[in-house]
Amino acid sequence: MNGSPPIDTSFSWQDAYSTAPFIISGAWPARDWTNDDLIKNLPGSFPVRIGSRELEIGKPKYDNICEKREMSVRDFISWTSQSSSSSLPSIDKHWGYMDYIHLVEHDDLESFRSAFPWSSLLGRDYDDIQPTVWLGTAGAHSPLHYDTMGWNLHAQLRGSKQWLLVPPGGPTYNDRLDRQKELGATRTPYENTTVYSEFDALGDPSILSSIEGVRVLTLRPGDILFVPPLWWHCVCCIDDQSNPSALSFSCNIWLSERPDVINTIAEVATALKLDSEDAEMCDAMKESMQECMSWLKGEQHDETHPIVQSLIELADRGRKRYDDFLARYKDLAPPPTTTASELAKIDRSKMCLSFLPMRAAPVERERVRPWDILRCIETQY
Repeated sequence: MNGSPPIDTSFSWQDAYSTAPFIISGAWPARDWTNDDLIKNLPGSFPVRIGSRELEIGKPKYDNICEKREMSVRDFISWTSQSSSSSLPSIDKHWGYMDYIHLVEHDDLESFRSAFPWSSLLGRDYDDIQPTVWLGTAGAHSPLHYDTMGWNLHAQLRGSKQWLLVPPGGPTYNDRLDRQKELGATRTPYENTTVYSEFDALGDPSILSSIEGVRVLTLRPGDILFVPPLWWHCVCCIDDQSNPSALSFSCNIWLSERPDVINTIAEVATALKLDSEDAEMCDAMKESMQECMSWLKGEQHDETHPIVQSLIELADRGRKRYDDFLARYKDLAPPPTTTASELAKIDRSKMCLSFLPMRAAPVERERVRPWDILRCIETQY
């Protein structure tokens, strides 16, 4: 099949930059998410990321440097109440995070999806919505990063979270590239659809003081946060009573949109470079990349290829959804504020963390940058 490219690759994301993250308070249906409720509705066991409450400023707690344990929700809650086995780290000195529980990946959680009525709340039947839930103690956090795919809609159901949000840099690719370089964007450690910063914004928020448009928002039960595409964010579970065993429970979805076709192809290329030890899998991914690029350029391609078909569906679905979504919500963005006044809102006393000077210089690692991935696509495909 030959023809013109199916999407405009120069699309500037201009509309995405005309809004900022915003909260709709009390939008989520009221429900008392008790410990028994969580234990009943989240059977099975899940990975728990565990980190020390003593954070060395300048050393972000990436996923790959945290201790991992497999626990049931019952055992996790017992641990947070200090009534579990002594073989686990002390909750007084450690935080725990059951993060990225994708309900669609667990057959026994299928019925639990009905507890998260995203489609009815958004007023649209988004049949591709896949809820993800997060359960963490005070102090559990995600380092500064951005998601490569669409809008991030995050509902706080129990407890509180503090979000530190940084604009992507501007409407053009070069604007975004400058911001990526300014924040030390890296694909290592590798995590699907996640681009980390090499800087520690939680330990030292002052590194963001020269960036305009930074926002600090606190989510409480019933709130829904709308994060526009490519906004950087650092998220920490907090507690107003500085209680280390307090739990935060939340649910989010990512709404893929029109420009995400390019990001999807970049994710395939990133996985090919960083997460393809299997030779057969590597060959299949290379074939997928070639077919994707041929489709994107309007050249001869295999229309039956599953990844190409998913990209076509994404482009068709996202084209209307993106415009409709922004038309409905972009006027809800809060008024401009100063970065200095926003950073002053950060209250470390609620994080249940201790911030210490770095004991030793960080180990220098070779980084894979997102712009290197795009350059690889341009030169090889």
